[in-house]
Amino acid sequence: AAIVNLDEPVTLDSVDTLPAGRQMLASLTAPDQTTLDWSVVSADTAESGLAEGTYYAVVTIPSTFSRQVADVLQGDSTTVPQVEVSSSSSSPVVGRLTSALVTSAANDLGTTLTVSYLDTSLAATTTISDSIGDAARGAQDLHEGQESAAEGASTLADGAASLTTGLESLHSGTSELSSGADTLADGVGTY
Repeated sequence: AAIVNLDEPVTLDSVDTLPAGRQMLASLTAPDQTTLDWSVVSADTAESGLAEGTYYAVVTIPSTFSRQVADVLQGDSTTVPQVEVSSSSSSPVVGRLTSALVTSAANDLGTTLTVSYLDTSLAATTTISDSIGDAARGAQDLHEGQESAAEGASTLADGAASLTTGLESLHSGTSELSSGADTLADGVGTY
């Protein structure tokens, strides 16, 4: 069987490069992989080899394969990344080929997806922890603000009581002034 890797690696949100097509290719052509004898070829060679019977099947990893995997990793998609499988006839090789692809994808990309999911989950846990800390600090600030407001209200009440006492003194003084002015007027009128 032939395998064609047209995939273009992508850069994730961070600075990490994701070469999902190369990862799939490396898994399928690993020395311990005995399901099929793979030939890594160009698209033209694969097409002519399929037509001439050199290859029973061709697996083409599309140019967008890494982008599809990245979209799943970043939560932008839940669609399973796809590869194209072509065969010259209904051969048992196609069944083994499909099995090898599923196993490879489950082993390599599944691990990558799982690690990324755990990374994202742990990052979210840290964010939640930070947010809870911020909320606790906010609650402490609110408590201190309430204490300050209570102290201010007490000071305001004391000031209002002093104002009342002052107004009473002013009123009393005004009454005395008025009485003194009347006495003065009577005295001036008598003189």
